[in-house]
Amino acid sequence: MNPSPLVKRALFIIALSISVNSAIAQSRDTTVYFFRNLRYTSQLVSSLDSADFIRVIPPFRLTDERVDVKEFYKNGKLKLAGVAIPSTINLGRGTLSLEGQCISFFDNGKRKAITTYKENQKQGTEYYYYPDGSQYQIVNYKNVSGSVYTTALLESFFDKTGKEICAKGEGAAYDYDNDFNIIRSGTIRHGLMNGEWRGYITGKDSAKYSIIYQDDKYISGIGYDTLGKAYPFKNITEDAKPKEGRFVFIEKFRKLVNKIYNTPHSRKLLDSAMISFTIQEDGSLVNLEPLSTISPDLVEAMKAALSQCPKWIPATIYGIPLKATFGVSLLISEQTSGQFRYKQNEGAQVKYYNGSPLNVEGGSAIIL
Repeated sequence: MNPSPLVKRALFIIALSISVNSAIAQSRDTTVYFFRNLRYTSQLVSSLDSADFIRVIPPFRLTDERVDVKEFYKNGKLKLAGVAIPSTINLGRGTLSLEGQCISFFDNGKRKAITTYKENQKQGTEYYYYPDGSQYQIVNYKNVSGSVYTTALLESFFDKTGKEICAKGEGAAYDYDNDFNIIRSGTIRHGLMNGEWRGYITGKDSAKYSIIYQDDKYISGIGYDTLGKAYPFKNITEDAKPKEGRFVFIEKFRKLVNKIYNTPHSRKLLDSAMISFTIQEDGSLVNLEPLSTISPDLVEAMKAALSQCPKWIPATIYGIPLKATFGVSLLISEQTSGQFRYKQNEGAQVKYYNGSPLNVEGGSAIIL
């Protein structure tokens, strides 16, 4: 059986993509970009191996009214068919603003959603589907009075059996992970989350949480660890932090290192140093590792200094204490903005739940 024109086109695109080593491949006919999926967005990557899908932008002129844009899964199947405005396309980053009707598909070929865009914002009615092709939910987007933004109102929600559990904006709904496993559920009133929503941090254990919403706005919440201990919380996630503040901690840590290492060049060495360490669920600091070139003697002095530091306030998810790894520069710089001076320091933190890194967006925690 001969492949369809769509499959032929997709296979051509993949063959073209494999033949290049950069994130952007130029040809006389098209421009190809490799992207990786994040939960609510996507990220340009440098190769097909690290990509989840391919974006294809055909040649265009700024005087054109529209550009037909397509995206393909790595298996060659169509992921998205949409329209972009030429003036919004950035050929360097592969970004664009969608306009008009756009249809997205699952990697099995079934349609995923039908969406209408205006200046890259969703407008009107959006239709979602399950991977088997059955209806999933209907969302209406309305303009916010006095604003350029829109608000999303849930009109209908259907469970996997086809039962409509939310109708005309009243009833219940679920949040799913990427595999359509339920990660939380709750009540819908007037098209918005209202009342209690309950969920699990993962589907593998009994850690869970309860959040109260009023018109989609978070009011309060309680997390429960695997032993059932309750942790009331204000924010869905919190970074680990020293009680005295980050800048004071770094300054004290440097003084401890200097006291132990005690060489004429220690200040300069510390200014260029980057390290990582782990904050345990009880706030203790362990496992210091160098992230830049540091002499073994200085690393040992840093480890000895870290052992003398007081415990931090641990990271949390839904109030439940977590282990976190913190990578940080030991340089604190002074910056000026207008009449104000402020301190700046580079650093990043990754939280872990049962040994797996957490990605927290919106109202749910996803195990990466």
